[in-house]
Amino acid sequence: MKKLLTIYDTQNPDVVFQRKGYPPLDPAKQTATNIKRTAAKKKFKGENIEKTNFKNNNVISKDDVPGNEEYKGYVKTGTEYPHGEGTYIFRNKDKSIYSIEKGIFKNGLLINGTEIEYLGWCIHKTIGKWKWHSNGNRHERISGKGEELYYKSESDMKKNKPFGYLIGTFDDGMILKGEVFKPFQINYTSSDFVKKILIKKIYKNTDYLTEYTNGNLENGEIFFENGDHYKGEFSGDMPHGMGTMTYKDDSKVKGRWHHGNIAEDNQ
Repeated sequence: MKKLLTIYDTQNPDVVFQRKGYPPLDPAKQTATNIKRTAAKKKFKGENIEKTNFKNNNVISKDDVPGNEEYKGYVKTGTEYPHGEGTYIFRNKDKSIYSIEKGIFKNGLLINGTEIEYLGWCIHKTIGKWKWHSNGNRHERISGKGEELYYKSESDMKKNKPFGYLIGTFDDGMILKGEVFKPFQINYTSSDFVKKILIKKIYKNTDYLTEYTNGNLENGEIFFENGDHYKGEFSGDMPHGMGTMTYKDDSKVKGRWHHGNIAEDNQ
């Protein structure tokens, strides 16, 4: 028996008046819709977040500097607290950049990424992670593996040519293991004759407890500008403890040192 054609037959091309129903979904539009829905429900550290950008004038920086702020990235939903990935720029009143923070934020503070500070005497770039104290406050400086780089200009920074640096493992800004290059120029030490310090480890040695070191000693190497080289225990930038000094003429002195000088008893 021949099938009758009706207006409800949406497949047969012979039907003149077809019921079209809903048009097929556009895959591209559907993907865009799904992305928007996913973004709207995005979470970070247990908080709902949304992507936005904003600018605020007449604000005070964390260093009590008056200026203007601008941010682009994720914030806590309904707030201007950076939370998630983003870029925060703080400008001085004259519109020059005071600092740039780029990376992952939590409760308004950078916790993993890069901070660039435009200081009067240098451009200071910090790369790493910022941890939290048990009281809920964030560490002021990085902990774990990281870098603190010092540049004379934007051009040097683009070419990655720092005039001094700290690279290694940190604990709230204190380097525990790593390399310090040009320590005097970057205000790490007050001794302008020290060229580089290699820190292998830091430990407490009560045998050398003094009012200056509190028993905290480093072990590693110190390279001096004049070519001398020390290997052993030291405090800050001075031989302190057991070690060997090799002078530029290849002569050596081995023994116990006390604040840069060989101890009288040398034991």
